[in-house]
Amino acid sequence: MSKMKKVRIGVILSLLISVFVCSSVLADTPLKLIVNGHATYPDYQIIEGRTLLSIHTVGNAIGITDANIVWDDANQTVTLKKGSTVVQIIIGSTQLLNNGNVTIMDVAPQILNDRTMLPVGAIARAFGYTVSWDEPNNAVILSSSTESGHTAKSSSAKSGYEVGNAMPDFTVSTIDGGSATLSDYQGKPVFINIFATWCSPCMQEMPDIQKLYSKYGDSVVFLTIDLQEDKNTASEFAKHYSYTMPIGYADSLGSFNIEYIPDTFILDENGIIKYAYVGSQNYDTFSNAIDALRNKM
Repeated sequence: MSKMKKVRIGVILSLLISVFVCSSVLADTPLKLIVNGHATYPDYQIIEGRTLLSIHTVGNAIGITDANIVWDDANQTVTLKKGSTVVQIIIGSTQLLNNGNVTIMDVAPQILNDRTMLPVGAIARAFGYTVSWDEPNNAVILSSSTESGHTAKSSSAKSGYEVGNAMPDFTVSTIDGGSATLSDYQGKPVFINIFATWCSPCMQEMPDIQKLYSKYGDSVVFLTIDLQEDKNTASEFAKHYSYTMPIGYADSLGSFNIEYIPDTFILDENGIIKYAYVGSQNYDTFSNAIDALRNKM
């Protein structure tokens, strides 16, 4: 065998080994699967950059009972049923049938170590879930249409948080090592956003909040609060996305009589709630509210 052929074979073997080693390393890292705020740590495989979970892990995570997960060994087909939605996939095929309509998945379901593994993102989306990836925490986040993060119901009924009331005072630690007390900000409008890093709708509005802070930060006090997570989680989140807005954190609910997130409150200079929002909003919604408030001052 010539030296050139030996070199080529060596390179190919090295590449193959690298692929399998990387995949193995990823699979050895604990994966957090968060469904409507509830976390589990399932076994998984990474194939072509997509997360595959076992057939029953996927089905049960999105509310499908074992009776509605059907395996056809002869045809190598999986059928999942929930309500009026019927999804059918074939092992080794990237085609997904959703009530007869074809969708092409990024990666095909596979049988690995005698286990049927399905791409969790494609299956969840077929049943109406939003899917996001939290890289710092190695987490797949699934949010159903009725439980988008924790925003299915309005928190306006929670005592003390109605528009027209004074926002209850609180103190939180901040990721810069200090603390923030609401009553210290009397005399200036205050923008408060309560979120969590596992909450997909919360993450959707964060870039807009950073943009708002860049525009209004000199005249409006901004405070985002990572609820029920620790300093390290909040700090890594800010660092990963290069956010410069003030971020606090609260390990427990404590003073916060909050049921659903994200929650956003815009207060006037006297600490009175003038605008309250439940669920993910956009830049224009927040900007218009801030401008209206500032024009009244």
